[in-house]
Amino acid sequence: MQFFFSLLSFVALASAYRVTSPGGSSGWTIAGPNVVTWERVSTDALNFTIVLSNQARTPSYQQVLAALVDGTPGKFIVRPPSTGFPTGTGFQVNLVEDSENLSTIYAQSQQFSIVQATTTTSSSLTATPLTTPAATNTDTNTDLNPTGSLTNTTAPSNGADRISAAGSASLIFGVLAAMVL
Repeated sequence: MQFFFSLLSFVALASAYRVTSPGGSSGWTIAGPNVVTWERVSTDALNFTIVLSNQARTPSYQQVLAALVDGTPGKFIVRPPSTGFPTGTGFQVNLVEDSENLSTIYAQSQQFSIVQATTTTSSSLTATPLTTPAATNTDTNTDLNPTGSLTNTTAPSNGADRISAAGSASLIFGVLAAMVL
């Protein structure tokens, strides 16, 4: 009979959830968002609650991160609380039955660290569009080099206020290249 219960415990253990990240060298940052991934089999519970735990702290630390998480996708993005996550080592993610039963653990991650977020800087380039004054040209003379006096205050329509399609593409490419740098 004792063998039967041992075998039953082994079968239950073999078909349980398994947290694949975070853990080990795959840690979190205080600013997040951070990802929890897991594997499951069809006989596992359909949902669970995600708890961040650290038993190495005094007092021990437990925080419910998400309740009633659907177990079928195998991935959940955890957003940090408004104050961010605490920093340190020895953290674990527990998949538990629900927020009322935190001690019923379906799976537990390996220990991992939570560190300050690294910052990156980027430069940006803002393009300012060129505009031409709105006016009506009543001069029917299309000569680009007129010899008489001009009474019209608008510039002659010589195409200088237009950018060709090739020129537009070059301008856009240049702006995008500057943004990448």
